[in-house]
Amino acid sequence: MNLAGITYYTSELVFQDFFKMAADWIPQQVSGGPWNTGQAFAGFTTDGYPLLNVGQAAATLICRDIQGRYPSGPYTCFYSGTGTITLGFDAAVTSQSPGVIQFNVTPTNGSIYLRITASNSADPIRNIRVVPQMYLSTYATQPFTPRFLDRHRRFKALRFMDFQQTNNSTLANWADRATPTTFSQGTWKGVAVEHMIQLCNALDDDCDGVLERFARQDIAGADSLAEHFEDRRAGTPAIFDL
Repeated sequence: MNLAGITYYTSELVFQDFFKMAADWIPQQVSGGPWNTGQAFAGFTTDGYPLLNVGQAAATLICRDIQGRYPSGPYTCFYSGTGTITLGFDAAVTSQSPGVIQFNVTPTNGSIYLRITASNSADPIRNIRVVPQMYLSTYATQPFTPRFLDRHRRFKALRFMDFQQTNNSTLANWADRATPTTFSQGTWKGVAVEHMIQLCNALDDDCDGVLERFARQDIAGADSLAEHFEDRRAGTPAIFDL
């Protein structure tokens, strides 16, 4: 089974932490201005969270254009760092304190609209998680939604070509790949290898094509991938499509 890539507009809800399916950051102004100013951010953290210029904001979307087919009701946004996060479109904030925002979602085609409007460069906003109430007790240990797991249990081999964003990738170094702490798994870097291994273990499936991207591009440090599988893959050996 060839798994689809992760996007902010995918109708398949893969992760219990919905922020793992967020769109790439959109540069905006804190007040007014166009939807996308085109202004470069001041930089990024190692996990891809933006460092802001004066007067700048960073926006992203979650569950956009899927006809409101995602869970309604209470959600929690967790984050680390010093700054300000606002929520809008389908999301209505009910309470907040440093590091925690409670909000309700009324799903439409509009999405959850999250903005970072202030971020301390010495302690930037990072480690954002957006979690429906039903997953609060499980998202930290089981990243995948029950429905996603159940849908794929009948398959005995998984192929990750699109999951990895293999085609036309410019990734050149193992150190630059996505990791589980990368702000979203829906970027051009694809899904973290660790999550792919977790999925194979959860389904007791073989992992076909996991090395495809790294082998095709002769990525520096790709030997680390084999080490990941040796250390973390449970049960039957993975099958590599080289």
